[in-house]
Amino acid sequence: MLILNPDIVRFGSHAWSDVSLIAIDRSARRLIEDQADAGPFATFVDVPEQSITIRVQRTLAATDADDPALGDAGDLEFFFATPGAELERRRITIHCAVTGIRTDLPTGSRPAAKTIEFRAFSEDGSDPMSDETSPATEA
Repeated sequence: MLILNPDIVRFGSHAWSDVSLIAIDRSARRLIEDQADAGPFATFVDVPEQSITIRVQRTLAATDADDPALGDAGDLEFFFATPGAELERRRITIHCAVTGIRTDLPTGSRPAAKTIEFRAFSEDGSDPMSDETSPATEA
């Protein structure tokens, strides 16, 4: 999932208005794949364990010291409107922990950017990501 220029992004006590993109990647941590004698392709695939990695990229225009600490855990929450559905706003909430912070210095016409990486987790094994749709007037 790729979200460009979300309206509001919050993580714990941090609120960022300069987020240029949020990328959410799901990947298999354990993969079960069975083959049959009938052909070269898999006949069954299952993903019993998966991982969710979230990258929040911010465009920095001034001094920035608003970083969470590595290992900080909480809810990452962001709002955005789906293109073509201006009357609806989506809210994504992901329970996660900070796993990395990288600052890219400005080069040429590209401004300085900071990427904060999170790993989603759930204490009870359920999906740590929720997606809600509400009227655009809510935030």
